[in-house]
Amino acid sequence: MLTPARIGSAPLFHPVGNTPAVSLTQQIPPDRPVDILSLGCGDVRHILFTNYVDGRTMDITCCDIQKAIIARNVLLLSLAIDDEDGKNDESIWAIYYHYTLDTNSLDLLRAQSKKLYKLSSTMHDWEQSEYGTKLRFCDSATLSDVRNMWKSYDVKREDDDASKVEKYFSTALEKGMALYTSIPVPDIRSAFPAIVEDATKSLDDLSKHFLKYGTTELNQNIQREATHPNPMFLTLDDGAVLVPGGGPLTSFHLSPAFIPLEQDTQSSQKKTLPEKIVRTARMEFSQWIESYRKRSDGITLRFLVGDAISFAHTLKRQQTITTESANLYRYQNCLQPMVLDGPDYTSGAAPLSFDVIETSSLCDVLGPQTLLVAISPLLRSHAASVLYTETLESDHYSYYDKVIEILCGEVPTLSVLLGLFPVEYWTNTSPLSYGDEEEASMPLDKMKETYGPNARRVEKFLRMCWKRPPCVNRSSSPCLGLMKIGFNPQQLAVALYKVHEEIVSENTSKSGGHPNAYSQSYAVWYRYNYAAFASFLRLVKTRTTCDWDLVMRSLMGLIEKETGKGIVQPIELIAYLYMFGVVSTDVMKEWESQSIMEQPVLAPSKKWKAMTSWKDVPPVVCITLEIPRKQLATARIMNADKNHALVAMHCRLDIPNHTGPSENTFQVCQFGFGEVSTTGTPFTNGFNISVSEDSQGWDGKSPLIVSFYVPSFVLFLKPQNAEVACAIHGLKMKPFDLYKTALDKSGKVRISRYAPNQTGFPVASGFASEDFVSPGDINPGTDTSVAAVIDKKTGQVSTFNGRFNIESAEYRSALREASEVRASNISPCEISVSLGKGKPSFALSFPMFVVAGTLKAMSDKSSSIGVIAPAAGYAGWIRYPSFMYTTYLENGEPVNWNIPYLDLDKCPVISTEDRSQLGWLKSHTTSVFSRQEKDFEKDDRLLRDGREQIRINFKSTLCYTLFHGFAFRNLRALQLSSQDDGKAHMLLLPSSMRLDLSNRTIVLDAAIVPLHAGVPLSAIRKSFQSQPKSHHAPSQIQDHGVSKDELQIWKRALPAYVERCRRSWSHRGPGCAYVGAGAVPPPPPPPPTSLEGQDSLSLCTCGHGQQQQFPPRYVKGVDWWEDDVAKHAVRAAISLPFPAPFLEDECRACSRNREMIGRDLLPCDRCMGVRYCSEKCQRDDWEKHKSICI
Repeated sequence: MLTPARIGSAPLFHPVGNTPAVSLTQQIPPDRPVDILSLGCGDVRHILFTNYVDGRTMDITCCDIQKAIIARNVLLLSLAIDDEDGKNDESIWAIYYHYTLDTNSLDLLRAQSKKLYKLSSTMHDWEQSEYGTKLRFCDSATLSDVRNMWKSYDVKREDDDASKVEKYFSTALEKGMALYTSIPVPDIRSAFPAIVEDATKSLDDLSKHFLKYGTTELNQNIQREATHPNPMFLTLDDGAVLVPGGGPLTSFHLSPAFIPLEQDTQSSQKKTLPEKIVRTARMEFSQWIESYRKRSDGITLRFLVGDAISFAHTLKRQQTITTESANLYRYQNCLQPMVLDGPDYTSGAAPLSFDVIETSSLCDVLGPQTLLVAISPLLRSHAASVLYTETLESDHYSYYDKVIEILCGEVPTLSVLLGLFPVEYWTNTSPLSYGDEEEASMPLDKMKETYGPNARRVEKFLRMCWKRPPCVNRSSSPCLGLMKIGFNPQQLAVALYKVHEEIVSENTSKSGGHPNAYSQSYAVWYRYNYAAFASFLRLVKTRTTCDWDLVMRSLMGLIEKETGKGIVQPIELIAYLYMFGVVSTDVMKEWESQSIMEQPVLAPSKKWKAMTSWKDVPPVVCITLEIPRKQLATARIMNADKNHALVAMHCRLDIPNHTGPSENTFQVCQFGFGEVSTTGTPFTNGFNISVSEDSQGWDGKSPLIVSFYVPSFVLFLKPQNAEVACAIHGLKMKPFDLYKTALDKSGKVRISRYAPNQTGFPVASGFASEDFVSPGDINPGTDTSVAAVIDKKTGQVSTFNGRFNIESAEYRSALREASEVRASNISPCEISVSLGKGKPSFALSFPMFVVAGTLKAMSDKSSSIGVIAPAAGYAGWIRYPSFMYTTYLENGEPVNWNIPYLDLDKCPVISTEDRSQLGWLKSHTTSVFSRQEKDFEKDDRLLRDGREQIRINFKSTLCYTLFHGFAFRNLRALQLSSQDDGKAHMLLLPSSMRLDLSNRTIVLDAAIVPLHAGVPLSAIRKSFQSQPKSHHAPSQIQDHGVSKDELQIWKRALPAYVERCRRSWSHRGPGCAYVGAGAVPPPPPPPPTSLEGQDSLSLCTCGHGQQQQFPPRYVKGVDWWEDDVAKHAVRAAISLPFPAPFLEDECRACSRNREMIGRDLLPCDRCMGVRYCSEKCQRDDWEKHKSICI
């Protein structure tokens, strides 16, 4: 397996999510069907909310390692389908969220469980049932697992069993309350953007109420009726620990309980604030359930119980060679292969690549890089396709450090190798306000003062959006796919070695201590092992073009130098490099003969006859160890002791040599319990091992079966004296052997070609050839390629070399005639190479930002053109201040790249009548400024680059002029004009301020009127002035001047603002200005001569005059709206561009960052708000900083 073999750490059962629901389709244009992969899916909140706000056709594949999660979800959805009149809403809520049930709810649960159990006796029976077309299973093993769970829900528990269940719940609640030692930030997060004083106390009380009673019910009479333990929170035989968190309210959007809404269904009801909060959550849940019931025919849900990484590799394997298995196991502590034998996979009906991949919080549980390696090849290469990661870490990590931890290296280089583009990193623009997170947090000293000395730091929330790197052709349409990247082999080896160092460092730090021989040799491989590292190398091999054998020789040479530093000798790595196809058989033989890892090899005095009789011995074989139950007493105690959370299993070969015993440690092992049977002749390729698993596991009577792969040449090193062992190691715990026996004499050791129950070596596919764009498709008539240059000292990409090999005779002729070859930036990642006016031009995309204005183009005047583009590196966004929102053309349709789509009519309207209730709005809107930008506003002497001011100006217009103007100053019309010449460019008419629940922020619903020659601005002004002055309709249009640089941001942002909420009209194909120009926004027309003939701000006119897009009374109190203005207007959803949280980590004085200086930055001791790379920089900056230092 690609994850460590842990014991002593019972799985944590999180039946309910601890973050608010998000729309999984918010990055996908609304008129497209979508395929979604949800890994670590947890509860169904994201699915139900997505369906509620976006009723498109969806195919969602859900994977979770716990069968209880999948069983709960399918049962809930089946209840929703059956409850046609909604009469069971309250019972369904209780069944899914409460620890105790009343008799009616329990009866409903048991009846539904019995029904599902009867319908699922076989896969065919389930397919033919009333749920079979909507709720489907990826494999028969999953159906069997959830069927057993449903059976357990219908069991009546009495006497001892009932007492055990009651203790199970009471223990969970007691532990939950003990852990609840900080303010309820998960619940507060659910209330964003409403950070109000009442929210903190009420949510705190509600969390404590749930942790005391196991219910959200506040009515004591109803509460007393719920006396039956809810079996939906049991997990059967996996020993999982129930984690209550702060209760189910964390899953919902609670801001409507604190923010005044225009259509407040609770305003007339006299309720306490806690009652209103609970009612808000229940009402939202009811809306979700009703929406799913109505639309369930348009949603296909597929379910799998198993490890997310194994599932992803298996999907890619089937996509590549149409096989059901990648020879991986369903999860770590079992010996059951993952086989996609469900009918949709055997028939090819199930999706194998995806528009959206959601990973929940798996990056906190699994090795995040290993996860990205597995799932990146499954992401479709469309402009809209997106992969999400989410983490919750305590705040001793900076956000930037967290991203480095996710990638196991610096962001620019590692994201290039993974074929991913971290959108927020490069644009410094996020739909989420991390300022709200900081606002809701409390300093640790204050937390300890309030909650006691055991108070913990608040967990930092980070949700990132990853896309494919932009890759477009000459006409900017369509998005083509990944380009392979060329590398110098020795340079690439240095970069890969840096990743190896990062993994070893991560494991060492997680094992508690500084690097030394002990901690590195027996480190708790907390989230990584050599199989994981080999899978990363496999992905890189398929991603790049270079002399790969030379890469591996160089890399292993660098690793070899570590062997004198106490590092584990990676004999195991060699095995996985071969099995994953990272190295060839020839290289494997070369390493064997050269003994590259300095393995002490003696000429065997007596070869192992059994092994030498094995004809065609494969380079790698599997050792399976059968450990008698009596040897497991210590391990069983540890497995039962939940405090041993970081205990893992490894295997070892002890081979004597002339200097003493030599240990070869194998961290990648698979274990389970059961009875062994074999077929075929031992020491032949036909010898197979099967294990019939014991479902009782540690509590059963069967022996422990442990298997691991080794390079076969190791077994020829004095095998008659070699021993094999299974050992345990852990945090600050000296390793000890569970079992040890002779390699060639014990009947408990078996050697086979493949692992038990498997028919081949494990597979990590990486990318397939079909995932890449052909070099000839980017610029027809040329072969286009990109190579990266890596700095050997840092291991980071420093430069890109682009090359155009001209194959077209016409282009070759144009090249010979060209007087000059010029390269220019189209966007931060794209360049254009021109042969002169009227001559051909060529486009080239890079997988990261490049430095504008530093391009160098060369030509041999016959058949090729070369371009040198320096990589932008950290904080590259500052070079492109207008690159906040981008819209691409894909197949003739605009596609927003990094701003969420939303249905404005599903966004609640905020009432601005009582401004005293809008205090939260100021703190939320001003979080659009980063800490540094707030400092710049106070003292512009702190500005290091004038380009920073451009974004500050744009944000100021949005925050203060637009949002604050609408909420606090009755702004109803804003005219954007040029500061240079006073010419008007746009009229903006706000209609309402709404809640964007998915992103926990606000959005301004507004009409945009581009002021071009066809718009009668003078008539509009007169109509406005003739309107009777009122609260809703002031008689003046507010004019706001902007610089030409800020205007460039508006030109990019407006098409995105309009496109994100387009629902009722379509683009006119070739007649669309975007399509005609081949770009969004299109180039501006020639400058006009009057105030009313300005640049249209590059909006197409396809949506103008489409009255159906505007709800009735869209502009309040303006009688002439429909007659005079609506025909020139288009609807837009204007939101705030919040800064990315991980781009604050740079030296305030010199702008150098962790990547550049090779160590962490030091905070100002006084305010802790700024960081410096050295004391000198801090002293140099003090004159500027002291005026704002707290």
